[in-house]
Formats: sequence, C-alpha cells, structure tokens
Amino acid sequence: MIEVLNEIDEYTFCVEEIERYRTLREEIEAKVADLRRRKAAELALNPICDVSVLERQIATLLDDDEVLGAKMHELTIKRNLLEP
Repeated sequence: MIEVLNEIDEYTFCVEEIERYRTLREEIEAKVADLRRRKAAELALNPICDVSVLERQIATLLDDDEVLGAKMHELTIKRNLLEP
C-alpha cells in the first residue's frame, strides 16, 4: 500500500513539474518574441546597428528553453511509466 501511495505521489509530482516547466517555457517564448520584435525594430530604424546584445539574449533564452524541454521530456517519460 505504501508503494502505491509513493507512486501516486511521484506521478502527481511529475504532472506538477511538467506544468511548471511548460509555464516557464511559455514565458521564455514570450521574451524571445519580444526581443525579436525589438531587434527587427532597431534594424528597421538603422540597418547597420549592432544588435549583438539582443542576439545573445535570444540565444541564451533558447538554450534555457532547450534545457527545460529536455527536463520536461524526462518527466513525461517518467509520468507515462507511472500512469495507473
């Protein structure tokens, strides 16, 4: 009986963490979209301006998103294995 409760708790934890990562990824997606709009606006005003800072910020956010996606994938596999 204790083992079943532990599996239910672990399943619930996976579901909650997947949702948390999904929310974080949505926030990253919004930030990336905003930075891309800013980059496009700056380039529209001055085609030779330096947008490398914005490009680095975008790259960092995309790297973070990739890490979160990998963690979500791991949790999804674990959740699937624990499904009742």
